[in-house]
Amino acid sequence: MKNRVWTAVLVGMVLVLSLAACGGANSIDATVAAVAAVSGEQTEAQEQESTHLGEWMEGSGLAMVARAVEDPANPKTSSYEPKPGTRLVAVEWELGSLSSTHHGTPHAAQLIDDRGVRHDAIFGAMADHRDIENRPINMGERVRGWLAFEVPDGASPVALEYKPSVWGRDIELKVSLLE
Repeated sequence: MKNRVWTAVLVGMVLVLSLAACGGANSIDATVAAVAAVSGEQTEAQEQESTHLGEWMEGSGLAMVARAVEDPANPKTSSYEPKPGTRLVAVEWELGSLSSTHHGTPHAAQLIDDRGVRHDAIFGAMADHRDIENRPINMGERVRGWLAFEVPDGASPVALEYKPSVWGRDIELKVSLLE
C-alpha cells in the first residue's frame, strides 16, 4: 500500500513537471485533476468541457485545446466538393498526453453545432491546411493540426468533442469553439 502511494506521488510530480515543460494549462485545478486521474480518483468517462476557444481541457491522462476555427474553410476542390446547402468548417486543435502513450485518433473527434448535431471529420478536404496526424503521442508530447467538417448552412460550430475508446476505457473531452 505504501508503495502505491509513493508511486502516485511520483507520477503526480512527473505530470506537474510535464505540464510546466509543455506550457500546458497553467491552472492548479487542472494539475490536480490530472494527478487525480492517474491515481484513480476520477472516473475515466467523466466528461470534461471548456467554456471558450483556446482553453485547455484535461481528463483521463490527456489534454486538448481548440486553437482556431475557420468558417468557412477553403475546400480542396481537386478532392472534395461540399454538398449543396453545406460549407466546410476547419478547426485547428492540439492533443497532448499527460500520463502515458496515447495513439491520437483524429477520427474520434466530432464537431457539435448549435443545433446539437454531431459532424464527423472529412479528411483531405482542406486547401489551406494539413490534416492532423494520426500517430502515437508519448507522455509530455503534443500533436497539433487541423480537422475539417461539413456543416449545414445556418448552423454554427460550438464545440469539438474527442471520444476515443482506448483499451476498454471510454474517454470524453470537449472544448468550446466559441470566443
